[in-house]
Amino acid sequence: MFLAHLCSLISKNNLSVAKTNPEIELIKKDLFETDHAKVVDALKRAREMGNHSLIEPMLTLYAGNSDEVVKAEIKDMLSTLKVSKAQAELEAALVNPSFAGIKADVLSFLWNSGMNPVGSMRQIVHAAIDGDFMTALEALTLLESLTGPFDEAVLMESVLALREALEDRKNDDKRDLLRSCFQLLHNLQSAEE
Repeated sequence: MFLAHLCSLISKNNLSVAKTNPEIELIKKDLFETDHAKVVDALKRAREMGNHSLIEPMLTLYAGNSDEVVKAEIKDMLSTLKVSKAQAELEAALVNPSFAGIKADVLSFLWNSGMNPVGSMRQIVHAAIDGDFMTALEALTLLESLTGPFDEAVLMESVLALREALEDRKNDDKRDLLRSCFQLLHNLQSAEE
């Protein structure tokens, strides 16, 4: 009886239980078409749709596509996100091995969209340590923009990871960037105490 009543309420209120939006699914499919015009059209529809579930497929396309028009359109969209849940999608991309080659871009998307991924400080710091010069630069830029509150344990762990990286990388071309990250987080840690 309860189940029948619940189904009736769902039906009356046009609610769905784990139902996918067919338009979103079509956009996801069209993003990976071989026809350039279809891909560009799918990106246009993705912009209009403004749904967070399109971020991961767009990142996948961005990471594996050499078409500069497509990459520029995706970069523009992901740099100006105003979609709820977008921050969580981009934060997840920081730890997704499929996106290891575009971490600098993901950090840039977070910063350009005005997000405050305080909960991902550890991932941002490790991206700086493990990534190339541009990734470290983007990580520093994003770290500088973070506003608290900060988790003390994560802040301490991040400072220690940066200190260790600085000790290990005496001749690294990004040493100055890592030192700036260290100084910034060390100052935040001192301010929190």
